[in-house]
Amino acid sequence: MKTPVQYEHDLTALREMLQASAPAEQKKAVVEQATRLEGQLALDIRSLQAQFRSRAVSRIASAAKKAGKDIASADRKLAEEESARLEPYRKLIESVRALLKEAA
Repeated sequence: MKTPVQYEHDLTALREMLQASAPAEQKKAVVEQATRLEGQLALDIRSLQAQFRSRAVSRIASAAKKAGKDIASADRKLAEEESARLEPYRKLIESVRALLKEAA
């Protein structure tokens, strides 16, 4: 799994290749690499979502020991953490899709 910064570097390199390339073969290579990058991002997003689901399920077993307010607070905290962690990946996948549209 790559970090959002690593994906951003890959995306920047693809943008530079697209701007510098005139031949159709070069554009085809950029499209293929961007498609592969999109797939990797999608896999990483699903992996992170699975990790957060796993954490939520594991908390269910310990929920019986906590009060309702504590449970709601922990649920909200977990949801906020998931959102914050996935947001950079979602923005990157949107950028990759925009690059694919531009290259097409």
